[in-house]
Amino acid sequence: MLTGLALAVLVSTAVSAAPTAIDGGAVASSPAVRGEAFQVGDDPVEPQPLTARYRITLSIEWSPQTHPATIPPVGRSPHVSPPVVATHRAADDMFRLGALASPGVEAMAETGSTSALVGEMQANANVATVDVGSSIYGAGSRSFDVELRQDVSRVSLVTMLAPSPDWFVGVNSLPVFVDGVWESVVSADLEAYDAGTDSAPGFVHSNTDTDPAQPISGPVDTEFARADDEGRFGFVTITRLS
Repeated sequence: MLTGLALAVLVSTAVSAAPTAIDGGAVASSPAVRGEAFQVGDDPVEPQPLTARYRITLSIEWSPQTHPATIPPVGRSPHVSPPVVATHRAADDMFRLGALASPGVEAMAETGSTSALVGEMQANANVATVDVGSSIYGAGSRSFDVELRQDVSRVSLVTMLAPSPDWFVGVNSLPVFVDGVWESVVSADLEAYDAGTDSAPGFVHSNTDTDPAQPISGPVDTEFARADDEGRFGFVTITRLS
C-alpha cells in the first residue's frame, strides 16, 4: 500500500512527464529522459587494420598529343626514365622543394640513373619499400603493388623528364592513412621540378653543371615552364586493394 508521501511523488512524476500546453493550444513534447539513447554527429570510425595493400599507378602524358606545341621532336626521343617509388614514414624523405638535391636525385634528374637514389632510400630508416619501373615513351603507365603500415603510409615517386638537363616530375609524400582512416583512392597530378644541378638551356642534356648548385624548384627554364603550362605531365593514382 502506498503511503501519502509515496503517492504524492508518483503523481508529481507522472505530471512532469506529460505533454504541456503552450499558447494556441499546441502541445510541447517533454524533454528527453536522461539515459534515453540518441545520436550526435557522425558515426564512429570503424577500427582500421594496421596494414593495407595498395596499387600505385603512374600515368604519363608526355606525347605530341598532350603537348603538341612544346614537346621536343620525336627524333630526340621524348620519354620519362624508370620511375622510382618509395613508401615512407615522414614528409620529404625522398626530396624536398627548396633543398639541394641529393646525389641520387641529381643522377635521376640528369641521366635517369636510379641506383644512387635507390641506395639512398634503402639506407633511410624511414623508408619501408623502394621499387623501380621501366621507361615510358609517349603516353603510358606503370603500376606497383605495395603494403603500407599505419605508421609508414606516405608515397613518393620521381622520374626524369627527357630530354632535359635536370628536370623531373613526381609526387612528394602523398599521405594514404589520414585522420585514422585508410583512404580508398588517392590521386594527384605530377608536379614539375628543376633539380638545380645542370644549367643547359632547353630540352637538352649537355652536363653543364650549375655552380653552385641551386635548391630544387619548380620550372625555371622558359621551355620547361611553357610545357608545364601547356598540360600536366601525368598523374599518380593510389588505389586500395585490401
